[in-house]
Amino acid sequence: MVAGAVLLLVALVMVVVQIWGQVALLCAVRDTQENISVGEAYHRGWDLWLPYLGVAILEPLIVTGK
Repeated sequence: MVAGAVLLLVALVMVVVQIWGQVALLCAVRDTQENISVGEAYHRGWDLWLPYLGVAILEPLIVTGK
């Protein structure tokens, strides 16, 4: 029982970190002219990971028309 809860928590943390990394990469590409550091890209990406998650959930629904 406890192992399942720990596994679920670890999976949730991994998903958040993965999305955060994707958004940080998008921020780094978007702000190429500013020559931001990796840390700054992650800092800017933290504020945007939740809206990105919403778009990632809605996008397949819009594409498939359901």
